[in-house]
Amino acid sequence: MSEEAKLHSIASLRACVDELVRDWNANRETWTNQTAGDFVEALAGWLTDMDGYYQHIGTTAAAEPPWRVIADALCAARCYE
Repeated sequence: MSEEAKLHSIASLRACVDELVRDWNANRETWTNQTAGDFVEALAGWLTDMDGYYQHIGTTAAAEPPWRVIADALCAARCYE
């Protein structure tokens, strides 16, 4: 998602979620988590481990999650195990 870095409002978060819907409709076979239950479980797991993700990309998560963290969590739940 090229617009991910620009997340700064509820509208930009909604655009990210809309992109997830488009991606699911176009590429669902590439998603690791194929059911809503698997997706939500992966989301919970990613949120638990998100500090490692941010360390890997050379940054840190904010103490109060901004729109960026929410979008990262939603996007990660496509394939996080």
